[in-house]
Amino acid sequence: MDFFTVPTATFRVLYVFFVIHHARRTVLHVRVTEHPTGAWIIQQIREAFPFDSAPRHLIFDNDKKYGADVLAAIVLNERHLHRLLSEFVAYYHDDRTHLGLGKGTPSMRAATSNPHRDAAIVGHPRIGGLHHRYEWRQAA
Repeated sequence: MDFFTVPTATFRVLYVFFVIHHARRTVLHVRVTEHPTGAWIIQQIREAFPFDSAPRHLIFDNDKKYGADVLAAIVLNERHLHRLLSEFVAYYHDDRTHLGLGKGTPSMRAATSNPHRDAAIVGHPRIGGLHHRYEWRQAA
């Protein structure tokens, strides 16, 4: 679990709280607030782990390097940030490979091999072109 901050275009600071399941690198919970109080944080933990589903161990990582590069966009407000985070979570689950998962994705998208020696690699932009998903395309 961790927080990172995102400055908005109007110079407000929004705090993003997220929880990732370590074994599958799956984002379990993500929320945004302007005022992360102790009560708000406790409620987020309850929502992330309902009905006594909390894991045995929780890792709290507050390394500052995660805040600056996660979102490379000017954020207008909480609603805009939520939309951007939704796009990032979709990219993270479906497109981003992880060495800890044998270069697989959390959603278990199957890796493809070169279908033909004349095939080309095609990039599909994700998160406004910040990242890409690469796939083989058969030669015409």
